[in-house]
Amino acid sequence: MRLSSHAPFPSYAEVRNLLEKSEKGDEEAKEKLNGLRTSIATCKPADEGDLSIWANVIDKVNSHASAFNDNTDIMEQMSPLYIEMLSTYRASTIRTLRHAWLGNHHNAADGGDEHMKHLDSIIARVALHLTPSEDAERAPEPLLGGFMMDYAWKYLTSVKAGIAEVSLCHSHWGDYI
Repeated sequence: MRLSSHAPFPSYAEVRNLLEKSEKGDEEAKEKLNGLRTSIATCKPADEGDLSIWANVIDKVNSHASAFNDNTDIMEQMSPLYIEMLSTYRASTIRTLRHAWLGNHHNAADGGDEHMKHLDSIIARVALHLTPSEDAERAPEPLLGGFMMDYAWKYLTSVKAGIAEVSLCHSHWGDYI
């Protein structure tokens, strides 16, 4: 809902430009990107977008996440392999969103159509969200779709099994005290 926010946000072209400048060491661009990341994270409930906007693209976006299937053990790590996979996923996801939502209107932010500008701002948020900040401890995960739900379920199931085992051991400790 935060990625599809209605709050003001720069266009995809502007965000892409800031990302390129940041990669070249531009401190002002890095500062602006940090501010934009904060604006996504602190989105007010009144500005949150409608999740239905994702209905026609989530299957395709989810299919891009299959690239992570054999490497779920490195999810969110700032390792070269994960960052490379994330970069490929980000590019594929952005291409999918631009094609599905903007069609031939790739410069949507320049036009007068507010709906197209909103879709372009969502793409800009996604691009920024899926780009690791150089000072971050963890890299971003893919967008929430079937792949991430399966990943979360597997993780929670393994944690549940671990908690059950610890609880069982803990319940027997009383016998020895």
